[in-house]
Amino acid sequence: MNNTFLKVNNIWNSYLNSEKSTFVPDILKILSSQQIKLRADRSKLIQITLSKPKSDEAFIIGLRYVKIDSTFTEDHYLCPKNKPTKFLTNDIKLYPKRHLENLLPEYQGTHKQQINIESIERLTDQKISITNVSTLSNIIK
Repeated sequence: MNNTFLKVNNIWNSYLNSEKSTFVPDILKILSSQQIKLRADRSKLIQITLSKPKSDEAFIIGLRYVKIDSTFTEDHYLCPKNKPTKFLTNDIKLYPKRHLENLLPEYQGTHKQQINIESIERLTDQKISITNVSTLSNIIK
């Protein structure tokens, strides 16, 4: 079993047990341990999501950015329960652009989904998911 998957699963369980304060740093630490860096362009990270796809035993880490033109984009990282050999050295794989949508149809439209941050904050406070998969979300201010 993928050791990083177990760490992400612990973050998931901690969040569900109301231990939300370490969600963002813990996710960023896991990405860093996999040599995954935040965007260096002029985009600003505004949201981190962690979700469980319906069609696979895995987690999806989403990093949502606001671009200079005020539109949103999200980078998706797949952390499978069992690491395929195609992943080579990392336990987490980036699915750029809309490639995740091809692998997991339930993520259709999430890459460029335009959101209202205030609405997301309210939904997060109420523990209501904005997607059709189980999702945890944290807005970065």
